[in-house]
Amino acid sequence: MTNPDLDELLGQMPGQLPLAAQAEAQRMVNAAMPARLRQGRAPRARWVLPLVVSGGLILTAGASTAVITMSHWGGVSMPIENVRNNEPIPISWTTETGHVQSCRVWIELRNPPPNSAETLDTAITSRDWAGMGQELYDTTAPGVEDDSVGETRVGRGLDPVVRAFAAETFPGVGWLSEGVGTDQAAVDAWGFTCVPPSE
Repeated sequence: MTNPDLDELLGQMPGQLPLAAQAEAQRMVNAAMPARLRQGRAPRARWVLPLVVSGGLILTAGASTAVITMSHWGGVSMPIENVRNNEPIPISWTTETGHVQSCRVWIELRNPPPNSAETLDTAITSRDWAGMGQELYDTTAPGVEDDSVGETRVGRGLDPVVRAFAAETFPGVGWLSEGVGTDQAAVDAWGFTCVPPSE
């Protein structure tokens, strides 16, 4: 799969992925691409072309499934030792056209302290999140041209909010790649989805 193929698949999705998910999908494509393709050389001799095309179709079908799964935060797999909040952070906003967008945020911890899931859920449910989504929508610069419901815009604004919330809930927690290869507790990933829970 090439970068334009990934862009086309992402463009066909019903809603834009958060920037963090788009970056991870791009990283996965780059990691999976053979070195000879990255260097601009032909993939193989002509007699291998039918095999390459067949493999490409299978890979493309799998990639689109992976992208769709990634857009549903509850369906994203994680390492067994990590924990994720069961109670999502609710965020919603109303666009200039009157469209109401309701989303949910998740946080995943690596090397979690004891009872981290319960601590995270309690911290989420005890905080009043009302108005946060609207504030982010109103104050964060628009993300991209085709962001009519504001998911990219709000996603950009959410990053410092999630980081501050994690640091407040777990003092000294690392952020993303900080502490990789150590026993330091860290936010391994975070994301949000606006797909209704029943889907």
